[in-house]
Amino acid sequence: MRLLDTMVLIASLDTEHPLHKRAIHHLRRASSGDVYVPSVAVLEMDLELKSHEFSSEERWEASTSLLGYVGSDKVLPLSFEVVVDAIELESVSGYFDALIGSTARLHGAVVVSKDTAFTEMGVKIEW
Repeated sequence: MRLLDTMVLIASLDTEHPLHKRAIHHLRRASSGDVYVPSVAVLEMDLELKSHEFSSEERWEASTSLLGYVGSDKVLPLSFEVVVDAIELESVSGYFDALIGSTARLHGAVVVSKDTAFTEMGVKIEW
């Protein structure tokens, strides 16, 4: 199982982003393979857009465009188990990375990301 990090979602939205093409490649795999998105990555993406003053319409368009790749059956829910494990992982990285890392650990998944903080959490990464 593979989990897409928030960086994949954000890079996929911007054709000028240096990681855009690879991000789209990973998103396409989500529709047919064993690739999922943690629900916290969806939330983090929207908060990132909002904090960079994207309008409601732009945020709506971003999320709508990702629906074509990642349906609700491909989004893993946040649980108390994830939160409990993430509390310990927060010392390694930020809040959202800890939640994504915890989700990966609980599912025995690899995180699709360039962020090496996940390896410090005991989670394999690939890009």
